[in-house]
Amino acid sequence: MSISQTNIPKATQVTITVDGTAFQDQTTAINPSGGEFGVNTLTAINGDTFTQTGDKSARSFEFTSIYTDGEASDLWPVLDGKHGDDVVIVYKPKGAGSGTTFTLTGLLYRLDIPAVSSDANSMSYTWAVSGNVVVS
Repeated sequence: MSISQTNIPKATQVTITVDGTAFQDQTTAINPSGGEFGVNTLTAINGDTFTQTGDKSARSFEFTSIYTDGEASDLWPVLDGKHGDDVVIVYKPKGAGSGTTFTLTGLLYRLDIPAVSSDANSMSYTWAVSGNVVVS
């Protein structure tokens, strides 16, 4: 059975909101990490090894966004005002009509100062949120 091309999201379809405000056109990458279970091993006297599952780590999402200065809705000043606070990040892989929604609620713990990127015509910065994700 082949996969339908319409079910493979493209980066240009993704919609992203920060506390309800859409910023998908200013973000170039989303890199999720975390969510792993800790693993502990116990070795018995007879040489058997047992594995126990520990706590699940928080998820962290790192975003790379384009710095804008003078747009009607610049993202960096919005994030700067929320840096150190809890935020809700929602992204939908296939846009508003997406079948899946990822909702990250957590702390905006990282906000880099915009820097010149390898493309001489743009500036970018990284920001990150750590918390819990609900997939619906």
